[in-house]
Amino acid sequence: MNNLGLLIKYEWKKLLQKKMVWVSALVVVMVMVFSNLAFLMQSYSMNYTDDYGNIVEAGGESGYERMGSDKENAKMLDGRAIDDALIKKALDALYSPDYTQWRRYDEINDLLWDVKSDYRRSGGMDEKTFYDAWLELVFSSMDSLYLTEGERAFWQKQVEKIETPFIYRYNLAWKNILGNQCLTIALLVVLLLSICLSGMFAEETRLKTDQLVLCTKNGRNRTYYAKMIVGVIFGVFSALVLYGVSFGFNFFFYGIKGYGSVLQQIAAASPFPVSVGQAVLILFGLTLLAAVLESVFAMWLSLRLDNHVAGMAVIVGMMFLTLFVRLPEHFRVLSQIWGFFPTNLIAVGRFFDSRLVPFFGKYFTNFQFGVILYSACIVLFVWFGKRRYEM
Repeated sequence: MNNLGLLIKYEWKKLLQKKMVWVSALVVVMVMVFSNLAFLMQSYSMNYTDDYGNIVEAGGESGYERMGSDKENAKMLDGRAIDDALIKKALDALYSPDYTQWRRYDEINDLLWDVKSDYRRSGGMDEKTFYDAWLELVFSSMDSLYLTEGERAFWQKQVEKIETPFIYRYNLAWKNILGNQCLTIALLVVLLLSICLSGMFAEETRLKTDQLVLCTKNGRNRTYYAKMIVGVIFGVFSALVLYGVSFGFNFFFYGIKGYGSVLQQIAAASPFPVSVGQAVLILFGLTLLAAVLESVFAMWLSLRLDNHVAGMAVIVGMMFLTLFVRLPEHFRVLSQIWGFFPTNLIAVGRFFDSRLVPFFGKYFTNFQFGVILYSACIVLFVWFGKRRYEM
């Protein structure tokens, strides 16, 4: 029992011998695969009303055809500045009866709509109007978040780092991962770990082997750390596999281009001066750290409750509660704390949240403080678990 490596190998073998682990992992991976292929099963059509009041079908596409046209249109716009010339072409295309012309500038018109939704009724849009409206959007969105003057000053400096005019970049893979995949992966990791790790310690009580471990030469100390290490490895590996599936399919269908495209191309109201690729990597890193936290938390619950099903119910219940319940922003502290739960923090929507956390005289974004908070919670749950295990 002196050999920690031997114990880790034994605990790993025990975990992988469970059919429930393999079935759960297979289901989660298949859900991830399906989420990346679902667009192929969709069909798209566009209708408009002509001058005589007749509804005309302008075009229809399968999911595969839509992917091809999206790629073609994005490549046509790649590298172009969103300036007067491009805005004018996008507006002209918007009123064109030609479906292909309308679709060609679809993403530019979507961005114009995100920045100023009434631009069609307010005399159109030009470059100056667009960027003035964008700045107004960014800072007006802070009003509902009850930011302090210090926070506003912080973001003023950050927004100044964002170069204008924006350069449109082909970024379909990164856009899809950020907008659709990161939160899905975070949810699937929580579900998988709740199923597979909630019985890590409870199993000893069920099989009546907990007292046997206590009688060994080194007691429970090394066994505890072996279980924790195996659980954490399993959690991190699960997140890596799911991200591997997401990256693999998206890069296969859309290519790897677009890492450096400005985040505001797909999240106009965000004040973060980062690229779309950097935003994906931020959520990727947080997902791995959250996987460690969720693994440790699941095993702590297993110790505390001595029941696999009860531990799993607590984790899944918390996941759905934090996912669907939203606290109003005027409860500043409570709503910000609520936002640090993994299913709330690991989402593209957090890039719209400009609330900061003052810590030791400095301001930290939610993502930065999330790393500190998650790391501290990991240490605490490991320590609480060790004390409980030795009782």
